[in-house]
Amino acid sequence: MHQLVLAASTATVLAVWAFVGVRILLVARRTRGFAEFSLGLSCFLLGGLAVPTSAMAHLSVPSSIAPAIGITSAIVTMTGFTLLFAFTARAFHFQERWAMALVWAMALYGLFYVIGNGQSWLAVETRVDSSALQRQWAPFTICPALVGFSWTGLEAARQYRMMRRRFALGMADAVVTNRMLLWGLLSAVAIGDALFAGTFLYLGSPLGREIQQVITGMGTIVASVCLVLAFAPPKAYLRWVRRVGAES
Repeated sequence: MHQLVLAASTATVLAVWAFVGVRILLVARRTRGFAEFSLGLSCFLLGGLAVPTSAMAHLSVPSSIAPAIGITSAIVTMTGFTLLFAFTARAFHFQERWAMALVWAMALYGLFYVIGNGQSWLAVETRVDSSALQRQWAPFTICPALVGFSWTGLEAARQYRMMRRRFALGMADAVVTNRMLLWGLLSAVAIGDALFAGTFLYLGSPLGREIQQVITGMGTIVASVCLVLAFAPPKAYLRWVRRVGAES
C-alpha cells in the first residue's frame, strides 16, 4: 500500500510542480518580475528535479554515479529553497533589509549543506554507507523546509486576512484572495509533511517509516492540488471562485 501511495505522490509532484513551475516562469518571462521568476524556478527545482534525484539516490545505483546523483540532489534542493525564501522576501517584504538577510542566510546555509553533503557522498563506498549518509543529512533538508514554508505560509495567511477585509469593501479580487488562501494551505501541508518526516526519522522504526511515507505522500498530493488551483486553475474553478465571492 505504502509503495503505491509513494509512487502516486512522486508522479503527481513530478508532473504538477514541473508544469506549474514552467507556467509561472513563462509569466515571469512576460512580466520580467523577480517574484514570479523565483517562485516558478523554485517549484520546478523542488518538484521537478529534487524529487527524482532524491529518489534516485535511494536506489541501488552504481557506486561510480551515486556521488554525482547525491550532490546534484543537494544543489537542486538548496537552490530551490533559497528561491522560495527569495520569492517570499520579494513578494511580501520588497526592499526590506531583514527579509533579504534571511535570503542570504538561507543561501549560506545551502552552501554549507552542499559542501558538507558533497564531501560525505565522495566518501561513500557501499549501499549501507549511502543509507546512513541520507539519514545523517536529512535533518538539514527538513529545517529549511520548515522555516521556508512557515515564513511564506504565515505571510500568505496575513495577506489573505487583509484581502478578505478589502474584498468586503470591493477593493480586492476574488481570485487573488483565493490564491493567497491556497498558498497558505499548501504551506501548512508542506510543514506537516516535514514534521512527520523528521519525527519518524528520529524514531527510526521501519514501520514508522512506511507510515510516514503514506502520510507525506498523501500530503504532497493535496499540496499539488492547491498549487494547480492557485497558479494553473481550470476555468470552471475560477468561475466558481468569482461566483462565491459575488454571493458573499
